[in-house]
Amino acid sequence: MAELSSKYTKILSDIEAHISNSEEREYVSKKIAELSSIYLELLDRSTKINCIKINKIEQDQEKLVEKVTKIQETVNLIQNDIYEYDGYDFEIVCPYCNHEFVMEVNDEKKNEIKCPECHNMIELEWEDNENVFRKEQEDQNSDEDDDF
Repeated sequence: MAELSSKYTKILSDIEAHISNSEEREYVSKKIAELSSIYLELLDRSTKINCIKINKIEQDQEKLVEKVTKIQETVNLIQNDIYEYDGYDFEIVCPYCNHEFVMEVNDEKKNEIKCPECHNMIELEWEDNENVFRKEQEDQNSDEDDDF
């Protein structure tokens, strides 16, 4: 801003040095001041309009950030549900000591587990879900046939 002020003062000094008639010099200086005032008003209005636009953009961006954050949280939950949790929790009752405990199984190929209470090995029997479903359907069908 100091540089602008010094340039403005230099222009006025040049006008005074090159225009000898005082009325003309005063007239030109006055018109330069008017022109400068018009320019500064335009610059001020333009700055205010840009400020309003920038504030609007910032508000819109904040809303978008909130929406994207919510979407990301939802995607993370879906991702955890679908891809990241491969294990299952099973309640097991030890046949040796009747101790109940929960076991997380990440691999259905695991055939035995150690009881945390009595430390005996418990044999796990995995059933094919499809076969179990078929067996349940057969049982239901035979029950329905018996009703007739």
